[in-house]
Amino acid sequence: GDYAIKSLSWQASHWFNTAGGKKEWVPITSSADPGWNFRSGGTFSTEAEIKDHVSFKGIKTISFKFPNTKAHYPGKLIPKINGQFEDNGVVIGLTLNIKGVACETNTNGAAVGGNIWMNTFAGLVNDIGMASVIAHELGHNMGQAYANKSVDATFGRPNAKPIPGIPFPVGIPLGDVYGGQGHRGTHCAKGLKDKTGVSFQTQTAYKERTCVMFGGSDMGDSTEYYFCPDCISYVKSETLEDIRRSWRS
Repeated sequence: GDYAIKSLSWQASHWFNTAGGKKEWVPITSSADPGWNFRSGGTFSTEAEIKDHVSFKGIKTISFKFPNTKAHYPGKLIPKINGQFEDNGVVIGLTLNIKGVACETNTNGAAVGGNIWMNTFAGLVNDIGMASVIAHELGHNMGQAYANKSVDATFGRPNAKPIPGIPFPVGIPLGDVYGGQGHRGTHCAKGLKDKTGVSFQTQTAYKERTCVMFGGSDMGDSTEYYFCPDCISYVKSETLEDIRRSWRS
């Protein structure tokens, strides 16, 4: 929950050599090099200072405002001419050092013990696509997809503990419930034409599936998915006064 960037520093590190028709960046290494006087740079360490100079433009894009407009900035001010930093008419380059915490995941969501973790992909998803994932994870917290250890040895329910009066459904390829197949947990393959593949983590499977309890999705997809008739019957038959219980024990 803390702000991700802890410190932000910058310094002049290169100058652009155009002598003799050259076009190359040269490291600043001596007092005779352009930009030598700006090597000290500056460091911002408070959240307020950092936010003044950094903004997130997308899931993988950060915009940085170089400190060249206020006299109290740390380090020396570097003149900016026509959008470029210069020292005595020579363009110089700055090096940035951003320290903080980043988390990368390709999982849309996860659920365990009544809790749900969601990946919004920095907002680059469709509202309906994200709602489907939330419904899917709620389904897990309600014991779906209903399956036993023969379907998934880790996440399936004990073979001796079915919903009273509701036998465990048959797993793929003859039935619809499955474990693994490129996904984690028990899921529903209703709608898939081919249930014999080693992985259901494909765009074809995403489009063919007809149940929200399928194990993968494209969060950019605006298609509405619902619980299939089988999963609805299992949810209605389940005792749900405690969704924080462990369905696999």
